[in-house]
Amino acid sequence: MNPLPESVEVRRGTPRDAATLLALQHRLDAQSRFMLLEPGERADDPAAVARRLGDQLGFDILAFHHDIAVGWAQVEVQPWARVRHIGYVVLGVDREHHARGVGTRLMKAAVHEAGVAGLTRLELTVMTDNAPAIRLYLRHGFVVEGVRRRAIMRGSGQYVDELSMGLLLPGPTSRQSPVGAGRAPRRSASPSAVRR
Repeated sequence: MNPLPESVEVRRGTPRDAATLLALQHRLDAQSRFMLLEPGERADDPAAVARRLGDQLGFDILAFHHDIAVGWAQVEVQPWARVRHIGYVVLGVDREHHARGVGTRLMKAAVHEAGVAGLTRLELTVMTDNAPAIRLYLRHGFVVEGVRRRAIMRGSGQYVDELSMGLLLPGPTSRQSPVGAGRAPRRSASPSAVRR
């Protein structure tokens, strides 16, 4: 891995970062077959990005090199009470900054900010042929929770599976589910199964 330049700054994004973030997102769409959107599918509206960056529920972490965004991690949080404890993670790094520790710094910052925000779970999906990203997520404690078969269809008509991954964060309301405790739920006996 090439060392990360000292001039790379990683911080929480603000509405003022909308234009540089949008430019990065467009570069990532063109550079990577692992982003969800194909080139040209992403809206080109810096005002909408600025509004999202000002959202109080989720947050974005940005990596800057000479005031240009070169990496991005978004943690999206839904407003509904039953899922407000979960952050959905999207992460991308400009090709020129791959294998330099940018992804690691973004993920560390995203996990930290999620804890500060009171989230108790992070989740993401990753294409099964994106080995570097899978290794990054596993290093940060994410576990594979399932496979989404034929989840993505690339422009060439090729289907790709995705892994669903999750990370539980410490929190005041985190409890282990009965199924996760290794016991099957108790069944009540049916009337016909009771001996007289």
